[in-house]
Amino acid sequence: LAVLTIFCQPLCAAAPEDLAQLQSLQQNSQKKTLDLSFADLRSYDLRGVDLKGANLQGCILSGMDIRNINFERADLRGADLSGATIENSSFHKTNLEGANFTDASIASTNFEGAILKNAIFDGSALIGVNFRHARREGASFTGISEERTNWR
Repeated sequence: LAVLTIFCQPLCAAAPEDLAQLQSLQQNSQKKTLDLSFADLRSYDLRGVDLKGANLQGCILSGMDIRNINFERADLRGADLSGATIENSSFHKTNLEGANFTDASIASTNFEGAILKNAIFDGSALIGVNFRHARREGASFTGISEERTNWR
C-alpha cells in the first residue's frame, strides 16, 4: 500500500528554472543540487550529468538512456525507471525506496549501499551490477536475468 501511495501522487512538469539549471549542468558540468521531484524528464538527455544529491523523488525516467550518470546520495524514492537502459552509472548510497526498474537493462552499474526497499526490478537484465551492502528489504527481482552480479 505504501508503494501505491508513492506512485499515486500527482506528477508535474519541472519548474522552468530547475530545467534551466539542469541544462546548465549538461553544458557546464557544474555540480548543483537540483529539486526535480515528480518531474517527467523523458525528453531530456541526461547522459553524463552529475546528479549527486539531487531530489528526483517520483520522477519519470522510464525508457530513457541513462549512461554515465552519477546519482550518488540522490533521492529517487518512487521514481519510474521502467524500461530504461542504465549503464556505467552510480546509485551509491541512493534512496531508491519503491523505485520501479521493471524491464530495465542495467549494466556495469553500482548500487552499493543503496536503499532498495520495495523497489521493483522484475524482468530486468542485470550485467555486472554491484548490489554490495544494498538494503533490499521487500525488493522484487522476479524473472530477472543476471550475469556477474554482486549480491553481497
